[in-house]
Amino acid sequence: MTNPNAPAHPFMTSVGGHVLIHNGETGAPLADHWTGICVDGSDTKKFWLIGRDGHERSYVSLRAIDLDGAKTEAAGLQLQEAHQAVDETSAFAFAPRQRA
Repeated sequence: MTNPNAPAHPFMTSVGGHVLIHNGETGAPLADHWTGICVDGSDTKKFWLIGRDGHERSYVSLRAIDLDGAKTEAAGLQLQEAHQAVDETSAFAFAPRQRA
């Protein structure tokens, strides 16, 4: 159930291939380093997980059609990503050393 008193959620627009994330209440663009879940500016049932990949933004299209579902899906993706990072670090840390 949607809370009518809840603040408007950040939303994403794209103009000429340039993506902006906006404050849901004011419409002002958010900082380039902002990360989180936003709704598509042209479809209120389309959500995106905005992250960082180095110095660039990353965009993951979520399958959820409401904010609660988007939060659940994003949490699962972030947990999955954390496990992959641990697995990659562990594989690197325990890899046999190469002799010159």
